[in-house]
Amino acid sequence: MREERKVGYLLLFASLMVVASFVVKLSSASAQAAEPSAAEARKVAARVNGEPIYEDQLKPEVEKSLAVFRRYGMRKENPDLVRQQQAKVLDKVIGDVLINQESKKRTIENIDEKVEQRIKDLEKKFGAGEGMERYLKIRKITLDQLRESLKPRVRVDEYLKEQGVLDPEIPEERIRKMYDEDPQSFSSKESVRVSQILIAVDPHAGPEGREQARQKAEQIRKGILAGKDFAEMAKKHSNSKSASAGGDLGRPIKKGDLPPELEKVAFALEEGAVSEPVEEKFGWHILKVSEKHPAGVVPYAQMRAFLKKYLQEEESKKKLAEHIAELKKKSKIEVLLK
Repeated sequence: MREERKVGYLLLFASLMVVASFVVKLSSASAQAAEPSAAEARKVAARVNGEPIYEDQLKPEVEKSLAVFRRYGMRKENPDLVRQQQAKVLDKVIGDVLINQESKKRTIENIDEKVEQRIKDLEKKFGAGEGMERYLKIRKITLDQLRESLKPRVRVDEYLKEQGVLDPEIPEERIRKMYDEDPQSFSSKESVRVSQILIAVDPHAGPEGREQARQKAEQIRKGILAGKDFAEMAKKHSNSKSASAGGDLGRPIKKGDLPPELEKVAFALEEGAVSEPVEEKFGWHILKVSEKHPAGVVPYAQMRAFLKKYLQEEESKKKLAEHIAELKKKSKIEVLLK
């Protein structure tokens, strides 16, 4: 049971690294539901307070759901399963439309300022100037079109904040209790932070070629020991993809992450130490360990932010489901999907 729970926490942790905050995304179905063009040729799956949702707008999400079943061995689509997934997606879209409709009834103060803040956040993520230009090019929109597309999202987020759905408050004792119930679930493996310089060797090179590479690696190491900066030497000499980052591999390394030849040396090095050249099939590596973290239970102080986010996610989902259920009670919803 403890192992199952630990795996669950780790999987959730991975998802939270991608999802920085809980946001209800309006589906393409709800975003396009009011399009009048060719409406006569499209089948209506449902109407929400008179607003149509079309069957073809459900297809992308239904296809995603069915793809999961295919990955687990489904060879032929079961009509009952397809209808089940259509109904599931439709229910989600109905909820999106209801939230969107309610958000439009509110006047959002300083909405333009909030939109500009979203753009600044995107610039931090993708980079201002050329970074944003690439982002806009990939999405095939202009900056003004981006601003307009962000307004519904801002409106929805502000509405959900007003309803207590986004970023709900979690009492400190509840966060602490979750940790105290099973602290062993938050154990961590031994890890090291490693930088490397790789002097690559052609796969077809003979002993002489490998020896020349070793000698070059040894000269680089001597230069580092004499006071030259490891990161600068990596940028100048390393054939690894990590060269531009000064050789830093970018994340803590756990046992099993590196080839055995490198792992043995990396975990044996003292913090701050530089290894002798280590031979591996791609060439000769010089390793430097900048941090060492022993195995053990991660302290509460380090886990608190993650646990709070986890509990906020759970509370947000619960509050959203309850709020949509209330909206459904006072709305006219016609489901026409067969």
